[in-house]
Order: sequence, then structure tokens, then C-alpha cells
Amino acid sequence: MKHRTIILAACLLSLLLTTDSLAQGKVLTTYTYNVAFPTGSTQDFVDRTSFRGLSIGGHWFRNPNLALSFTAGWNVFNERTDRLINVSLSDLSEVNVDTDAEGAISGQQFRYINSFPFVLGVEYYFGQEDDVQPYLGLGAGVYYTIQRLDIGLVTLKEDEFRFGCSQEAGVLIPVRHGTSLVLGARYDYAFNSGNTLGGKFDVTYLSTKIGITYDFRY
Repeated sequence: MKHRTIILAACLLSLLLTTDSLAQGKVLTTYTYNVAFPTGSTQDFVDRTSFRGLSIGGHWFRNPNLALSFTAGWNVFNERTDRLINVSLSDLSEVNVDTDAEGAISGQQFRYINSFPFVLGVEYYFGQEDDVQPYLGLGAGVYYTIQRLDIGLVTLKEDEFRFGCSQEAGVLIPVRHGTSLVLGARYDYAFNSGNTLGGKFDVTYLSTKIGITYDFRY
């Protein structure tokens, strides 16, 4: 799976750097508000919907239906819980130990995951310009994730750069010439790359988005 994603990222980057792919055409800039739902092992750590998500993107059209894109975003997951969690003693900055031994933490906790995706993508838009246009997209890139657990006066924190991929579907609805409403859903999958609190896991989540796009010509 990881090898396929790396190959996909290389293909996306080569397309983005190809002169022909940046020929005269249309550019969309997108600004969206996102609501995200944790899935898989991410949900085991933070089992709560995120209402704090934003993204901004640029979409360069090779032709009226095919676009290359770059998207940056931010999603915050947080939960107050008393569920038991296993952590490595080396995660405890207050304890001067160099060991992978694990222990369990219980009691009132505040858990957080911040995810910052930076994704290159390819999108296909159906239909004609100035009409309602459904679209599908695939992407791959780098995810910077910050995981934190607060219990009493103790804070545990892990931050990682992860390689990941995304799948997206949505629709553009024209509002007026050069401006459209965008509605969509996206699944992000950031692969495990090192230590995480509560055991190693991939950061995965499904998000819905609503926003606005602006059309520029060059």
C-alpha cells in the first residue's frame, strides 16, 4: 500500500512540474470549512467529531475537465475521557528513563490530535463549465500530526511527519460568473511513521466540507 502511494505521489509531482500541464487555462482557488469524523485506530484515541477544520487549495486546469491541485488544511480532534490508555515510559518527560516499557494511565484525560495535510492531487470534473460539476479526486503528500494527552499536571506529546493519501468526491455549484459553492467529502489516510501515544497507528478520518471557489484565468 505504501509503495503504491509513493508511486502515485511521484506521478502527481511530475505532472505538476510538466510545462504542458501549466499551459494557459483556468485556476480555481478554494476555501472550505471542514467537519471531520475520526476512523479506525484514530477513533480509539479520540472518539469525537471535529468541528474545527479549514482548508485552502489551488486547482490548475489542463483542460476543462482535468485539474492538478495542491491543498493545505488543518483539522483538530479533541476529547475529554477517562478511558484507559497504554503509554511507553519513555513518553513521560517527567521520568528520566530510557526504556520501551509500557504502563497504563487512567483517570480524567484531555486528548488531542492536530492534523496538517499538504497534498498534491489530480481531479476530474464532469460536465461543462458554468454548470453544476460533480468531481472526483486523488491525492498524496505529507501530513504533520501533533498528538497530545493531558492528565493532571502531566502532558504527553508526540509530533510526526507522515506520508499519506486522500480520496475526494464533491460538486461545484455556480453562484455567479467566476464564483461557485463547493460541497464535498474526503477521506485522509496518514501512515504511521514512528511513536504515537497509545500504540502505533495510522491517522485516518472522513471529512465533509462546504466552501467557496473563485475562478481566475491566466
